[in-house]
Amino acid sequence: MYKLGILKNGDRAQSTFVDEIIACSNFKTSLFNCVNSNEEMFSEMNIILIVENPTFGFESICESILELRKSFQGIVWILSEEISDFNQMIYYQLGVDGISSIDNNKGIFLLQLENLLKHTSNKEEVKEESKRNAEQKKDFALNEGSLSLIVKDGFEISLTKLEFLVLRELFIHTGETLSYEEIYRKIWVEKKNDKTADAKFRQYRITNIIFHLRKKFEEAPGSPEYIKTIRSRGYKLDLK
Repeated sequence: MYKLGILKNGDRAQSTFVDEIIACSNFKTSLFNCVNSNEEMFSEMNIILIVENPTFGFESICESILELRKSFQGIVWILSEEISDFNQMIYYQLGVDGISSIDNNKGIFLLQLENLLKHTSNKEEVKEESKRNAEQKKDFALNEGSLSLIVKDGFEISLTKLEFLVLRELFIHTGETLSYEEIYRKIWVEKKNDKTADAKFRQYRITNIIFHLRKKFEEAPGSPEYIKTIRSRGYKLDLK
């Protein structure tokens, strides 16, 4: 469940609004009177709503945004009955993610926030996955200058040009299955009436290169850990 923090004060209209938000919300809601004394609790929130009203006006909200953005990495949203273009511009410049009217349908507004948070979470998951993939490749690097493979502890393995090109193609598509045809087209330029136009010959040529690659860096070439054979399809480089 997402955590929603609401900056509130004693304004009656705002209290009514807060009650409505809590009543129709699937969020775990927390109420705050100010920023300074709640920094640790704010850090646990996914989103902070700041409601603009006569007793919590432009200057106070600007100060609150500045304080929040010193450490809070989540979403900050402003709600207002009526807001000028100038105020909106300043709020966005200070780091607000969105501004909505307090008169909007509360249920629709909360769904909007929930979808935004889901989208943000998905992006973070993709970033984390990319980071993990990058870390997985740290001990498996290709050196184009020397046509070599660098494995754990910096050990360097010399490759032929064709071995290097085939391995590089698999490396670029780590975790994906590449067919014999896809690998061949990336490495060789087809010529009319050339014997390499024969599909069986192409497969044999790729298979032969993979055989020599496995002998060079697989601990057990007969039961490869890295270059996997995908039956009747092609090969996949697995660095997990």
